[in-house]
Amino acid sequence: MIQVIRWLPKSAILLLVLFQIVGSCKGQTDSIYTEIRYYGTGCLSVQRGETAILTDPYISNLSALQVSLGKVKTDVNYVELYINPAALRKVKMVMVGHSHYNHLLDLPHLLRYIPSETPILLNHTGKHILAYYQLKHQLVVVNDIAGTERQLGYWYYGSDSTVRAMAFNSVHQPKLAGIGAQDRIYGSDISGEPILVSDWQAGKTYSYVIDFLNDGEVTYRMLFMSSGATAPNGMFPKSLLKEHSINDMFISASAKLEFDEYPRPLIDLCAPERIFLIHWERSGIHKEEQMKALDQNSLDILKAKLQENYGESIEVVVPMPLNYY
Repeated sequence: MIQVIRWLPKSAILLLVLFQIVGSCKGQTDSIYTEIRYYGTGCLSVQRGETAILTDPYISNLSALQVSLGKVKTDVNYVELYINPAALRKVKMVMVGHSHYNHLLDLPHLLRYIPSETPILLNHTGKHILAYYQLKHQLVVVNDIAGTERQLGYWYYGSDSTVRAMAFNSVHQPKLAGIGAQDRIYGSDISGEPILVSDWQAGKTYSYVIDFLNDGEVTYRMLFMSSGATAPNGMFPKSLLKEHSINDMFISASAKLEFDEYPRPLIDLCAPERIFLIHWERSGIHKEEQMKALDQNSLDILKAKLQENYGESIEVVVPMPLNYY
């Protein structure tokens, strides 16, 4: 089943949340409601009770014209318009897939709301880019603790052990949205403030398996992969699923790859209850306006392939920015 939900005014959000409560608890080992908010690109928050996570912190939605001029900077007014500071104070872990500006740019601003004990999981390059800001938060480099499709990595736990994450090696699809050339790896801190597009190099790319925990027991598990890549990149050992299955998977819809190369192998491995197709929309469009796909034809083909291969067994969601699920 393919589900596309359009932008809704704030007055309708509560109604939508109440309507989806029953469905969102499916397959979980407790009755806690899982609230997902999609901000766009790879940025989303997932909250269960008093615990939340945030991925690829980029909300600014800079236009192609701004980016083409070569300089990028957080649009503070725009970001402040759409965030919920109270929700950000519940964030217990932040995961970053890679370090391009449209996956990491807004982190320094958002951290003013996120508790200082919250760890940030990212690559070496991202840590070198962020050095300028002298952040109080712990920057956890996952390069040396990530797993592969054949070997498990290391679980990294949040400060109160209500959430944990394991990174897995992946790659960035080349020439994605015109920024694929920014794929260098930094070996030292950059000099000065990172305001140029070229400052935000990707570095290594990772997917994440993320668990929400209650007294050490997994109650909800998700896979996050904000850059599409051919198998076995981004995949993990099947043995990981013995403890708990994947409830939701969040995967990029922007990669132009053969379906049997991506995402089919990943879906067959995860066998999720729901698939969220993220990173599908064009940037620079106000979030109240009608969103347009990066490539509508490719998105339609992907949705058709998912329907053909999985039918009603997996719910497929194409999330609209700022909506709750």
